[in-house]
Amino acid sequence: METAHATYQPDINRLSQVTFWDTTLSRIDWRKHADYVIERVFGYGTDDERRCIADFYGKERLAEFRRKFRENAFNSHVKENLNSYISDASL
Repeated sequence: METAHATYQPDINRLSQVTFWDTTLSRIDWRKHADYVIERVFGYGTDDERRCIADFYGKERLAEFRRKFRENAFNSHVKENLNSYISDASL
């Protein structure tokens, strides 16, 4: 039987277990853990993973995350990666 959160998910075949080294992709609640997913993918993911998550959540949701994102020495590249996808006209 399929769980409720499994019906709302990106194409997980495009996401790497390497990017999500500390969890199992099938156990992620993509609504509840959106901030975790966005930060993880835009911090450590490949270009294809970033495109997959940008397409899935959309420009508006990425911009919402960026507004509340707290940058530090370890994650400063997250905002830079987000900016490139939010300004991308194809989203």
